[in-house]
Amino acid sequence: MSLPFGPQRLRNLRSLWLGSLIAIAYILAGAAPSQAVDFGTPQLCPDGFLNQILSMPGVPPADHQERLIVSYATGHCRPANGLETERKLREAANKNHRVALFVLGLSYEAGIGAMPDRQRAKSFYQRAAQHGSTRAMHQLGLDRLRQANDEPGRKAGIAWLAKAAQQGRSVSALLLGQIYETGRYGVTRDACKARVWFKRAGSSATAAAGIRSAGAAQTKNCDLQVAGSGYPKTQSTR
Repeated sequence: MSLPFGPQRLRNLRSLWLGSLIAIAYILAGAAPSQAVDFGTPQLCPDGFLNQILSMPGVPPADHQERLIVSYATGHCRPANGLETERKLREAANKNHRVALFVLGLSYEAGIGAMPDRQRAKSFYQRAAQHGSTRAMHQLGLDRLRQANDEPGRKAGIAWLAKAAQQGRSVSALLLGQIYETGRYGVTRDACKARVWFKRAGSSATAAAGIRSAGAAQTKNCDLQVAGSGYPKTQSTR
């Protein structure tokens, strides 16, 4: 399998880079950038940041590390020793390192060093998710929901987000709360499920507002309903 890394990428970085803010915005919105945007020479990534993450395969990246990963994968920052960093990244991906696999998925989706390729991106996200990347689970869930045109597709998307949330990704729980609150992506609105996921999301202002919007009068009934059903529980992600 060819990877979107190598000397050609390094030559291209000097002249053409996707702006990470726009690339990330497109990815989160579910749309592919129509063309590369040149914002000049990218910043240098902090020395050894990716090597440090790759050296700890069982430790999830911290928030600041994850932001750096996204910046690197979408071309907003470049390592001082690019060839060495990319060599280690390829080696880690071949060993199924979840962060390396997720980086490759992001790079294919953003089109860094190659044309955007969502099928390859999905393949890397799936491998990363299988090895415990909650960020990849979240991305797979979003992709399924955006593309779903039937109930099985929506259920699969919800299941990926639920799996990420149950493994500690609060942003996935928050998104599930918003989906059930508003009926986004064609999902049936459910105030009780919205409240459950907002509670799981933690103490953010958005989550607190979501809990309030579920209705204080429904709180007891929701808790009883959820306790009786064993919800939330992971469904099939197929």
